[in-house]
Amino acid sequence: MNNYSIKGLSTATGIPTQTIRTWERRYQVFKPARDENDQRVYGHEDLIKAKYLAELVKNGLSISKIAHLDLEALKNQNETIKYEKDLKWSKLGLEKIYKSIIHYNIDEIILELEHLRFSFGVKDYILEVILPIMAEIGKRVELKKLSVTQEHLISTIIRDQISQIHLPNNINKKIKLAVATPEGNLHELPIIMANVLCKYYRIKTYYLGASHPADCLADAINNLNIDAILLGSTQSPLWDYRNKIIPYLAEIDKNLKTEVEVLIGGGTPFTIPEFKNIKKVNFLTSFEQLNKYLAETF
Repeated sequence: MNNYSIKGLSTATGIPTQTIRTWERRYQVFKPARDENDQRVYGHEDLIKAKYLAELVKNGLSISKIAHLDLEALKNQNETIKYEKDLKWSKLGLEKIYKSIIHYNIDEIILELEHLRFSFGVKDYILEVILPIMAEIGKRVELKKLSVTQEHLISTIIRDQISQIHLPNNINKKIKLAVATPEGNLHELPIIMANVLCKYYRIKTYYLGASHPADCLADAINNLNIDAILLGSTQSPLWDYRNKIIPYLAEIDKNLKTEVEVLIGGGTPFTIPEFKNIKKVNFLTSFEQLNKYLAETF
């Protein structure tokens, strides 16, 4: 049976340790054992329960209303909410958007996406609206149900919608984050969304755009006093991620005058050699991972 410390439980579920203690004290949600040092020890069922509770609270339920539920009841609650969210999403017009794309009804697409943009918060608009749309559009293009032109059309509309999300570029945070893609990687929409998500977490960002030669990007980092780089690095016919990313990072490192951290978005993880000025490389393979990283780090 797996055992977890309170910190381990917090890391696995995203629930702050103080919140876990509060739930225990007020609602007896968990009844952890104690080790020889009198530290809390949680089991696998505690982990599953915590994940269910975290998801329900995230969706607006009060902990006081669900703290007494057992695992089966919590699971049923989560499945009910997922069904209701899927139903809500359907009612909000997912199929309507697809039909509008097929018939090139641009005004209808814009109106629907604007309605959703004002209905959802910034983070949920990106994670729960835009990403599912883009994923489904990609599938339908592969199945020849939509054309590449239709895919480009919806991408352009989404890009415009995201550009209308105005968040302050917070200057109170100590970290400065550059957002860019390597030379040859022209996928700009993902880094536009990533930039907005970073601003949601009040991170000071410098949006540099797509397709940067390594030496030019390093020069910008040096002059802007950047602490970290978020590199969108999606595999494409023009960008061979697996073979190009290490030489690209090496070229950046050679031209850096300061230490930086690198976040690679969209690329699969693999072993990275040690660099002189790139002190750490983190792989974030999805927007969900990026969101989790930002929430836990900043």
